Amino acid sequence: MHSTPEAGSTRPPDWKSFLLTAADRLGRGPKREAKKLVAASEYLSACEIIKSHLGADWPNAVDDAFGNQRLQPGGLHTQIYGLDLPIVMTTNFDKVYQSAATRLSSSTVKVKTYRDQDLGLLAKGSSTSRVLLKTHGSIDDIGSMIFTRSDYVRLRTEFPLFQRVLSALAVTNTLIFVGCGLRDPDMILLLEDLAAATMGFGKHICITDSKQSTELEKVYNDCFGLECIRYKYDPIHSQLPVAIEQLQQLATKRRSELAAAALW
Repeated sequence: MHSTPEAGSTRPPDWKSFLLTAADRLGRGPKREAKKLVAASEYLSACEIIKSHLGADWPNAVDDAFGNQRLQPGGLHTQIYGLDLPIVMTTNFDKVYQSAATRLSSSTVKVKTYRDQDLGLLAKGSSTSRVLLKTHGSIDDIGSMIFTRSDYVRLRTEFPLFQRVLSALAVTNTLIFVGCGLRDPDMILLLEDLAAATMGFGKHICITDSKQSTELEKVYNDCFGLECIRYKYDPIHSQLPVAIEQLQQLATKRRSELAAAALW
């Protein structure tokens, strides 16, 4: 959402908008049921119904929504890359951050998905390589995208290496969630998967806007060890890039201090 569309293009839709548009391709009965589920925030089940009934038209619906936009990365993408993290994970299918990381790294960033067989190397880390892990696949391979309820089941049961690597990363690192709401189904499922493995190993961080429920924050803190850091809400989330820029400055300062003291 922080990208800039080129002339004649638009930003990709959020999950809800995509489902409502895709549901309009269905017949009356399935469309009504899918939209009812969307209204109840049951996005995974709604997506399951839509994909099932669209059949061969499903790839067209996905490509129309996510595959044809010409988008320039925004300041937020540049600032995330500037954190110089060994691994950035994204549940997004599009290539906006990927294009920013590719350009800024002079095409040296490694792009991986949950299907790759060498993911075990990620858990060991590297001082030289930078990795973008597309945890739910890519628009370049629509058949691999994790989008529906059955897709999530398949991810959990057919790709145990990915699950083990994800748990290892969460135990040995602090995860920072950027651009996620506390009701984001992707985030909820990930936290549920990691809860048993990571509780007791320290907190993870979610950078969230000031409209998020403080009661829900407490639930996530108690259940998942997730600590929220807030920025002031506005409709375009203009303070989120500011928050990441501040984090980048603090990280750079701390790295300099560690280097000077030879603490590594």
